[in-house]
Amino acid sequence: MSPKAISLFFIYMGSVSIVVSYVFFTHWVHRIHVVRWIKGFAVVGILLHLGYAWVGTSTWALYGLITLDNLTLALMPGLLDGLVGQATPPEQRGHVFGIGQLLTSLANIATTLVFSLLSIWSLEWPFYWFALCFLALLWLKIGPTSKSLSTAS
Repeated sequence: MSPKAISLFFIYMGSVSIVVSYVFFTHWVHRIHVVRWIKGFAVVGILLHLGYAWVGTSTWALYGLITLDNLTLALMPGLLDGLVGQATPPEQRGHVFGIGQLLTSLANIATTLVFSLLSIWSLEWPFYWFALCFLALLWLKIGPTSKSLSTAS
């Protein structure tokens, strides 16, 4: 992709993200079973990251994947924050969300390091890693230990 094409891609990605997040969190989030949707999004996440690994040079496939990503995975942090907020007493929410922000920052640094190291060998490997991470999320939600993690499912 040329620099102009990359810029247009990021403009598209950001625009879709804004629209999808606004519509979802203002009109749809109160009508869904959040835990089921998170499980479904995790399945889609596995497939999406495999798709990213295999997209090759297809610009249209990349645009399609990023659109699906914005319709699913990009919504997961908001859904997870909502679950945390519901499970936290009001007087502790600031503390809990502060810790959550800290852990998110550490995860972002770790993700960047893992992504960079895996990219040394192959540009597809980071996406396989992310697919495995979503598989781990699914295992935690539907595996043998899921009852200890959430009674809402």
